[in-house]
Amino acid sequence: MTKTLLLAAVALATLATVPARADILLSPNSTLIGDWCEVKKDTGRFRRGICPSGWDNNWRRLTITRQGYEFWEWSCKFVERKNLTNGAEFVSECGFGDDDPSFDRASFVFVGNQLQFRLLSN
Repeated sequence: MTKTLLLAAVALATLATVPARADILLSPNSTLIGDWCEVKKDTGRFRRGICPSGWDNNWRRLTITRQGYEFWEWSCKFVERKNLTNGAEFVSECGFGDDDPSFDRASFVFVGNQLQFRLLSN
């Protein structure tokens, strides 16, 4: 009985120390990092910089950090990464306020000097 309890305790301790998913960090000098403004509403295409006051788009501003990206009050943390020729595809854990988190798969690809965002699945 004591041996069984000891084995069970060791198994639980091992499971408790294994992370569910590892966070992904972009390199500090990644060209993705920064503020982006949607060029035209609903295109998913962004130019570097903050949108002018009164700019009519759905995003207001897309900010990419080393840990993930955020827009409005929605934030996403990178948990998986796949490198692409001219950008990257990420699986991100996203959340809005106190809601349960969701997982989105999105790509960020450079097209010329603009950034193309596509939500691939959620």
